[in-house]
Amino acid sequence: MAFDRTNPVNLLDLQNEVLVDPLGIGYSGMDIDTLLLHLNDASLNPNVTVGVPVFTPQALLALLFNTNINVSLQYTIDLLFESTSGLNENISWARGPITAADTQLGNKISALGRNLSRGEVLFSDQDEYLTHEIVVISKDDWIAARDYRA
Repeated sequence: MAFDRTNPVNLLDLQNEVLVDPLGIGYSGMDIDTLLLHLNDASLNPNVTVGVPVFTPQALLALLFNTNINVSLQYTIDLLFESTSGLNENISWARGPITAADTQLGNKISALGRNLSRGEVLFSDQDEYLTHEIVVISKDDWIAARDYRA
């Protein structure tokens, strides 16, 4: 879904987040840059929410460093690395098959997470691999929401 400033529902949701301030963040006293920082920086979200991050070859390599895996899975992982174009490529589709093939590695993959920003909690969807999309609320997005009249 992500935030769409042409969607009246998104505009009203963002407007209500800031005007109602359900978590008591203190939006009303903030300048626009500070407000956007509170919407976009996960470390400033007082209601910590963990989402599933994009799964990359780099993340898989970090998990494999101290994991003993069987030979057939090693062959599969080698093929996976050979087919990717870079360490930051999204290979979230491989999360399920790798998890099913090896319990120890699957547990490590399942434990991966990243804190979501307030904007992501409000506006991010999950793809078919349960990966949370990244959402960044821009100055133009906030101005559109602030000025929106239903």
